[in-house]
Amino acid sequence: MWFSLEATLSLIVLTMLLLSVQPEKTPSLENIHIVQKEHDLLLLWAKNRPVSIEEMETDFGTAFPEKNGELELGEFSKTIGIAGKEAIASEAIFFDSTGKGTVIAVKVFK
Repeated sequence: MWFSLEATLSLIVLTMLLLSVQPEKTPSLENIHIVQKEHDLLLLWAKNRPVSIEEMETDFGTAFPEKNGELELGEFSKTIGIAGKEAIASEAIFFDSTGKGTVIAVKVFK
């Protein structure tokens, strides 16, 4: 079986492209679990408003007993444990009856 020069070059280029493409990394189940817990905390704090930074710290300790993190409530922030370089974070903005927004954020350090 003889291929033309153009067909041979096309097959070589196609093969090189297929070999050079790397599959996407899927997020680990641990990261997904952390994001789900962070989301649950944000919902809890939204339902139990007004919330204090101390209440947030207690809830964080319950949800992530062996993790370090950082909490933010408006202009207040609190670091729990040792701050890391890499974190998984979630935040939400809650509006009161006057329309004033408050940022609530939670970070879990890896």
